[in-house]
Amino acid sequence: MSQTELIKQGLILNRKQQRFQAVADAKAALRALINEATYAQDKPVAEMNTVGLQAHLTRLMENQETTRRLDDEIAELEY
Repeated sequence: MSQTELIKQGLILNRKQQRFQAVADAKAALRALINEATYAQDKPVAEMNTVGLQAHLTRLMENQETTRRLDDEIAELEY
């Protein structure tokens, strides 16, 4: 295997590790969002932590975008 191919394989592995972390972060954000929403469901709107809900949702969406970007990078490197 050439040095170029080894570098390419290292980049692919690095992106896959980053993707794995992004998926784990997205799962954690989703769990936090569900927990916050479950806690909020019995509360009046005025007492809901809408900032917390929005923060968890934003984090989830950012991690989904990161995952998509890394999927594209991996596909490009593997091609």
